[in-house]
Amino acid sequence: MADAALKAKIKDSLKRTCFDDSDDAIYVSDSDECEEHIHVVVVSPKFQGKGLEEKTDLILSHLFQALPKDEWEKLRCRSA
Repeated sequence: MADAALKAKIKDSLKRTCFDDSDDAIYVSDSDECEEHIHVVVVSPKFQGKGLEEKTDLILSHLFQALPKDEWEKLRCRSA
């Protein structure tokens, strides 16, 4: 199971930066692929008209600023 404090830090950091609207939803859970990895799903109208790479870049750009490398390396991101 991934670190609960890290999962909370990820969610809080995304909510404080780009995904703070009431229409935004952020889900942070354990990855099915690896016990130590964290799965991040963001659902937001901000993604409308953007490709998968742009969506992922938006999420990761915020997390790269908020987290040290050893923490963001544990992420698996998806966007919708």
